[in-house]
Amino acid sequence: MKTTSRTSRPLLPSTTQTLLTRWALLTSIVFAGSAWYGATVAHALGITYSRGALWLIASTGLSWCVFGPLLIAVTRKTPVECADACLVTMTAGIAVLAVGGIVNVSMTGAPAFDAATFNWAWVGLSNVVMAAVIVRRFSLLDVDRYKTLAVWVLGLDGTGALMFWLFRHLIGVR
Repeated sequence: MKTTSRTSRPLLPSTTQTLLTRWALLTSIVFAGSAWYGATVAHALGITYSRGALWLIASTGLSWCVFGPLLIAVTRKTPVECADACLVTMTAGIAVLAVGGIVNVSMTGAPAFDAATFNWAWVGLSNVVMAAVIVRRFSLLDVDRYKTLAVWVLGLDGTGALMFWLFRHLIGVR
């Protein structure tokens, strides 16, 4: 069981089965939440739900695939520690995006609702929440906060911005 010098509470479950169950649950939440938010963005922007969901899942999914190995290399933490921290972080971000999805559905068509501006800002808020979560998780593993934040901004945000732009053009989101 992993503990840290700053807390006696374990960060990871004590058994492999419990860890895999946790990861399955968090992964399900992340995929379902990403599809939900992507579909509500599509609804707000007037594109097909499948395009919106694909845009979000492909862009973010590939970004995390780049970020994970980079995080392992920079922090020198185990793949298990990094994967768990990433899944917890993504789930926190999805919680924020779920609320944004409700706003998308309820405000679409309202005269003063600017869907594009709202969603860029809401994704930004989700990003700030996730950055805070992952920095906290890695600080409990004795990783410098600035190191974690630098990998976050350069590795995940940089890749994410590129992927959002790329997939926006590939799947025809205007």
